[in-house]
Amino acid sequence: MPKFKVMIQGINIPMNDGLYGFYTTRFIQALDAKRAELKVVDQIRVEFRKTHSVASLNDARARMDLKDIQPVDNFPRCRGGGFCWFDQAEDGSGQSALDLEREAFWV
Repeated sequence: MPKFKVMIQGINIPMNDGLYGFYTTRFIQALDAKRAELKVVDQIRVEFRKTHSVASLNDARARMDLKDIQPVDNFPRCRGGGFCWFDQAEDGSGQSALDLEREAFWV
């Protein structure tokens, strides 16, 4: 089964003190790129249920978008996970968080 490296951007995630965004990279096996994207979004929702408020992802303003996807031959030892958060009020585009995420997994 094909393997993919997938970066998702979350925006307008309401937290106690404002709106936040995130970037996250995941590695996943799927039949095609679209299924890989959907599987990763599902994984993120499950992770949110365990670690964050599920209501924050269900907020009408919250959104998750595909930022990048690439087929890969093999998975690295560290298969991604977690979130690189940014405060949208301070860094609306999240460029510093994006730079960190790319440095960690997309070099």
